Amino acid sequence: MRLEEMMNKLPSLNAKKLLLLDAWGAGITALLLAVVVEPFQEHFGMPLVVLRLFSVIACVYTIYSLMSHYFGNQKHTLLLKIIAFANSFYGCLIAFFVVRYFEKLTLLGMIYFAGEIILIMGLVALELQIAYKAMEK
Repeated sequence: MRLEEMMNKLPSLNAKKLLLLDAWGAGITALLLAVVVEPFQEHFGMPLVVLRLFSVIACVYTIYSLMSHYFGNQKHTLLLKIIAFANSFYGCLIAFFVVRYFEKLTLLGMIYFAGEIILIMGLVALELQIAYKAMEK
């Protein structure tokens, strides 16, 4: 199923709601990193300092998206584009560290970080599509 077909099935999704979804996703990522990945770092293989960097970024994105959702005042489309580009950066940062520490990563680590990258880039595509559709109106 193409992204456009999926979008037609989500007619009530708008920039404001997507900012809230983004906040939930970033919050879940921060929680997973803090509660699962960091304590069991040796099972993932990514250095602890990198995991903490990812956690801090996810917390910042959670706060940004929540603030944008609740206090965006008619600027939700612009704020959504900003977080989409920030999410793109985060996905690229994860990919950089996966390549950098590839030999240290375990299979579980590779699966986890590949899943993160796929989810983030899918979210970015959805965010940009919603933002640009809103701008056409």
